[in-house]
Amino acid sequence: MHIDDTGPDTPERTSAMLDCNAAMRMLWDFLDGHLAAADDAALRAHMDKCSHCFPHAQFGELLLKAVAEQRRAPESTASVRDGVLARLALEGYEAP
Repeated sequence: MHIDDTGPDTPERTSAMLDCNAAMRMLWDFLDGHLAAADDAALRAHMDKCSHCFPHAQFGELLLKAVAEQRRAPESTASVRDGVLARLALEGYEAP
């Protein structure tokens, strides 16, 4: 991403010019790890200083984590069944 075409992007120059709109446009690429090093550094610097944008990044991280947890392989039905029966047995249930 080029914020300004007047010279080469450096993390210092880019972070100084990064505003909230640009930060929000870059957020999902950042969370997915798809930003160039200079853009990544600029966004991190912006998030460190911006109380408006930082919560958006936190929410995005939590959302991606929750989605990743849901994608894990489910437990086998046998282990779920055994767990339910064991808990029922603790409560006094006897299998027929």
